[in-house]
Amino acid sequence: MRPTRIQYTIWAFLLCQFPLLLPAQSTIEQAIFLRQFIREAEPGATTQAYFSEDPDDMIQYMEVLKNYLDIPDSTSEERLSQIISDKLFDNPFINSEDEDGTKILLPNSYSNLIVGSNKNTLQPSIDESTITGYPSAPSGYSAGGFTTKLVDGLSRWLVKRTKQELSLTFFNRFKQALNEQPDLNILFPQTVSLLNVFEDEVYHYQAFIGTLRESFINDFHLIPQNLSEWSETTAIIQDPTERFAIKEAFEIPPMIMNGDKPRDIIGYMGNVGNCPDEFKNVFSSFKVIDLLSNSLFDFRTDGWQFPQEWDSKVDELTLYLYLGLLFEKGENIEFSNGKFTNILNGIAAETGTEKTQQFKTLVYDFLKYGKQTNEFFRTLSSADTIQYPTYHQYTNSVIRFLGVANDFHTKFVSPNPSKRFKQVLHTIENANDLIFHIHQNNFLQSVSHINQIVGNFLPTLKGDELDNLLPEQRKIYETRQKTKRTFLKYSTFMGTVADAQTSEQVEFAFDLFALPPGSSKLKKSSPISVALNAYVGPTFGLEYLENYQSNSIFALHAPVGINLNWGLENNKGSFSLFAPIIDVGAITAFRFGDDTSTLPELSFKNIIAPGVYAVYGFGRDLPFALGVGAQMGPNTRKIEVDAFGNPTENRTDSGFRIGAFLSVDIPVFHFYTK
Repeated sequence: MRPTRIQYTIWAFLLCQFPLLLPAQSTIEQAIFLRQFIREAEPGATTQAYFSEDPDDMIQYMEVLKNYLDIPDSTSEERLSQIISDKLFDNPFINSEDEDGTKILLPNSYSNLIVGSNKNTLQPSIDESTITGYPSAPSGYSAGGFTTKLVDGLSRWLVKRTKQELSLTFFNRFKQALNEQPDLNILFPQTVSLLNVFEDEVYHYQAFIGTLRESFINDFHLIPQNLSEWSETTAIIQDPTERFAIKEAFEIPPMIMNGDKPRDIIGYMGNVGNCPDEFKNVFSSFKVIDLLSNSLFDFRTDGWQFPQEWDSKVDELTLYLYLGLLFEKGENIEFSNGKFTNILNGIAAETGTEKTQQFKTLVYDFLKYGKQTNEFFRTLSSADTIQYPTYHQYTNSVIRFLGVANDFHTKFVSPNPSKRFKQVLHTIENANDLIFHIHQNNFLQSVSHINQIVGNFLPTLKGDELDNLLPEQRKIYETRQKTKRTFLKYSTFMGTVADAQTSEQVEFAFDLFALPPGSSKLKKSSPISVALNAYVGPTFGLEYLENYQSNSIFALHAPVGINLNWGLENNKGSFSLFAPIIDVGAITAFRFGDDTSTLPELSFKNIIAPGVYAVYGFGRDLPFALGVGAQMGPNTRKIEVDAFGNPTENRTDSGFRIGAFLSVDIPVFHFYTK
């Protein structure tokens, strides 16, 4: 196919305006990407083409234009459209004005569209090293002097190291939880084995995160066959009767996935034995429905017989005959308040016809839902591949079909809604969705269904429900809730990592779940050590500024200095005397929120901050420290930039502060360790 005029135009633009970019294919990829949003104009129009006005399209191509025009990520969304217009003002090919015969016109309406900076659009990248032969400068690279570069580099390192320390703490807790909590141990056995192989080498977790992700995936695929064992041993749900119900409910989803017929599913639920009293009415109701199933099944058509002209053919006498036959077959079905035959006796003795009609309606509903379920089953059985919409319709029809047992219970056993029935049907439904999502490799979605199953039997109590618990009951409840939170936290983490497709997404999972240690652990396990140390966290206290009265302060604190440390026995942490030399808190605070803008020119006087602190390092491998003391400065107090990433303010004031800090403990280098 010959290139269109628009394609020639775009190529001309690239060749004329950016000849040096030609070897970098990313520019061409950007043009190809943008092409899908170009709409050709009608014949005779002054503008040959225009960008799509569809809002979904705008979000994608405006984000590409923003990056292509080197507009900083920190630019506010309100100013973004105007800045793009200004930068394209003299561009004869792409513009928002048509006065000079613009070739490709941006729509006027785009200025009213807020283009989010975090949309996941295709962004071909430009490798400047391909063009110039030299590595490109990192985003946010400071062009200032040596001191500015040194301080900026240190601040970036502290930000990165803070995140690493927190991630490693989370990872240690993750390993501990897997070994100690039965729920995680049973559902994720390969992961437990893998982590135990590495033992104390867990601080190298980044080196084997790929292998770890594979073990997560393998364990998720094994969850369907491990659900039965989990239901018998879970520490979250400890009531034996509830465990029994969960275990039986877990038998249904594999039957659905394996293609068992609806009649066999009904038959399984109707033949559950050794049922505890709390669920006796539930499973006895299923026995009644299984009795209906056997009495209405037509082996010639492999389905339940649905009488034609139901109302006229099944009159009251016919129904009585049918009930009489059920009476003979159902004499062994017992409920908590009597036998099934007693219920039939009540129907026969009734002077009116209400109960008779209710039973007739029950049979009609059974046949109706049974027919629907069979039709979905046959559709799925004849298909080469499972289509989710059809499969979902089928599973819903199975749940509704089983729900006829609940209808029977409400009409003939107890008029009050049954909590136990709801728990059983809810568990079947969520277990089925859990298994299906695992088959589809949607691991995080599968975790959400585990969460719902657990919450069904262990709901979160609020208000009067919680206040009315006795002290011992409340203690048990809070222990189980803590176990539940731990289980859901780490299973959700594993689901997020298993779903990740790139290393960046895996890193995001750690950033998302890491709760507050790496090198900070060394000082706590050594009788005495000396180290170059940094602390990153909030500080609070009093500050005395030059030419100002004292005032309270609450700010990010990032001092770097010399630490003399004593490890405390019995894993109780450490005590340190810390002498800060510099403090890059203002720069670190800036880099936590902005990793792209250029710093103002700095000198050492901006960061010098001598002082002394007494510091307690928390035990249990937590990388946190609490310090109390005083220090001078630093006089760099705040950094601000404009929408283009250019420095607009660098507040500097000399002063003295006294107070405390609560920070992440980051040893930079150990000079001496005993």
